[in-house]
Amino acid sequence: PMGPEKQNAPGFKYLLRYKHQDATEWTPVIEIPDWTVSQYTVEPTETFQAYDITIQTANEEGSGPAPIATVGFSGEDVPNAEPTNVSVAVKGPTEINVMWNSVPSENLRGNLRGYKVRYSSESLTVQRQKREVETIVKVYDQSPAIMDDVTPYSRYTIDVAAFNNAGDGPYSAPVNAETPEGVPGPVANYVLTPLSAGFYLKWDFPDQPNGIVVGYLIKYQKMSGTEVGSEIIVDVPDGLIDRKKIGGLKEEVKYRVSIAAYTVIGEGESIVKEEFTRENGPPSVPEAPLFPLVGVNSINVTWVPDEEGPSVDEYEVYYRKSGSEEWILAGKVDPMDKNYLVIEDLDSGTTYDVRVRAVNSMGDADGPVSVVTTAGAGALATESSFVTEGWFIGLMCVIVFLLIILLIICIIKRNKGGKYHVSEKEDQLHGDIESMPHKDDDGGFGEYKGKDSPDAPDGKKPDGSQGGSTKGGSETDSMAEYGDQDTGQFNEDGSFIGQYGDEKKRKQQEAEADNASPAAFSTFV
Repeated sequence: PMGPEKQNAPGFKYLLRYKHQDATEWTPVIEIPDWTVSQYTVEPTETFQAYDITIQTANEEGSGPAPIATVGFSGEDVPNAEPTNVSVAVKGPTEINVMWNSVPSENLRGNLRGYKVRYSSESLTVQRQKREVETIVKVYDQSPAIMDDVTPYSRYTIDVAAFNNAGDGPYSAPVNAETPEGVPGPVANYVLTPLSAGFYLKWDFPDQPNGIVVGYLIKYQKMSGTEVGSEIIVDVPDGLIDRKKIGGLKEEVKYRVSIAAYTVIGEGESIVKEEFTRENGPPSVPEAPLFPLVGVNSINVTWVPDEEGPSVDEYEVYYRKSGSEEWILAGKVDPMDKNYLVIEDLDSGTTYDVRVRAVNSMGDADGPVSVVTTAGAGALATESSFVTEGWFIGLMCVIVFLLIILLIICIIKRNKGGKYHVSEKEDQLHGDIESMPHKDDDGGFGEYKGKDSPDAPDGKKPDGSQGGSTKGGSETDSMAEYGDQDTGQFNEDGSFIGQYGDEKKRKQQEAEADNASPAAFSTFV
């Protein structure tokens, strides 16, 4: 922006003109009266087109110096065409050249920044599990693109796209290429284990086989101070083997041992390690075995291999039932393979003795005995009491059932209220009134005995119905014959429900009964 000190007169403004480079006439001038403005947007325009642009100042006295035209471009967009005639040329196990025809300038729609070569590879080796396909993109300025770090013995899928500041254009149709075999990479997870008169080597298949691995070359040399002995080569002619034992060496001597995979093209990269062989002699006594996992019918027996004394050729695992004299061989284990053995087909809940024996060419040594009990019902029965026996459980179920029945009977009795069977009593009286003794021989209505009876207290004579009238009441008597004519004193079976009434009503009934006639005390049935 041009500040006020340079405007020199009122009415300052900017005059903006532009035209397409291929046009002959300028667009009408655009006046911008705000001197603080420093940019202006023109739209719409075509994508990435060249324009001649001028900006001039003016005031009331006239225009400023004539401007110089500047070339500017409208905004970019991604290319709208892909490279054509893409082809490949395999130059060796690790090099592929990619060629293509460039995208025309009218289709770039921006400043070309280069070409992206996108590729993915898949190993042709069938000796190992194939890896997940990985896609890689590399940038090249122009054709051809020299890819000099590809993997031997692989199949590549390749396509190409142009890109500018706005992004990538469309990719071309893919093309394929296969690289030939090369020498393999180093083996993986190489482990060198010293033995009494040799070494045990173990490794994994190379991460980069670069072809079909034909076998492995093992080389070793005896070392004495700074002197190195002659190199001895051991060929392992099988690419699927992953271990090897070397014997016949001197004990407690340092050796340099290397291993390398090879294909038909040649030997790959070697890995070298140096170790001392171990002393010779009978094996050391193994430690007591451990039992990290005990099942119902199986036991996992684990031990710690001896890595200091004479080497062990194999471990033997023995077991027997506790109390038995006969040991049973469960199996033999190569110490270079694993340090455990699973004993199966055992009895559940049974205690066993287990021991491990170390064996080599010079002798053997038995380790201490460890005791273990398998899981299961047998083990539970030996530790539990009679409460788990079937007969005891059945007896408890019967007792609980009887208690429930008794509880139900008690509830029914309580709800019934202990009612007297008056109707049965009256039937007996009507049947033979003279034969009924005053004494309650049958246990019924003992609380209503007469006072003149041998069992009556105080020698008082009974009154009313308590005296035991010799004349029973008629069955046709109305219940109204009872003094207060309240039939609610009897329920359906004739029991005295009045005793459950309130205290006031009971006293009133007793008073009325004292003044009533003997007929009033006849029982209606």
